[in-house]
Amino acid sequence: MRSTKKVPRRQVIPAVTIPSNTELLTLAQVSHTLQVSCACLRAWVRLKKNLPVVRVGDCIRFRKSDVDAYISAHTTAVQS
Repeated sequence: MRSTKKVPRRQVIPAVTIPSNTELLTLAQVSHTLQVSCACLRAWVRLKKNLPVVRVGDCIRFRKSDVDAYISAHTTAVQS
């Protein structure tokens, strides 16, 4: 007898046109830039830590401008 349990479907997100001059970075490139592990960066994406992503199929990409903005927003002045 087959199970009638429903399997949740992935949410379909409408396609967004990205300008051709937009530089997309890989997970490894961003983790190197931010000096965190890939696993940490994946967790930030999963927890929606204010770092927007572009999904290309199953791949995660980051706009360079978004990464730069994230760094600027999370930079604090060093107190002497």
